[in-house]
Amino acid sequence: MNSKWYGHLSSGLRNRAIAHELALSENTVKFHVARIFRALEVTTRAEATSVYLETQLVVR
Repeated sequence: MNSKWYGHLSSGLRNRAIAHELALSENTVKFHVARIFRALEVTTRAEATSVYLETQLVVR
């Protein structure tokens, strides 16, 4: 998943706002957020952001 998704998740935007910014339906955003949560094995946006940031630090 690309970093723009994590940027939107970490910014605190709700699904509706993310959908508006990306010109997607709210259901599409919900689907992608759920996929991100499953892939990272997390249940909240804060956890997803934390895991993503930790992963980025390790990669660099």
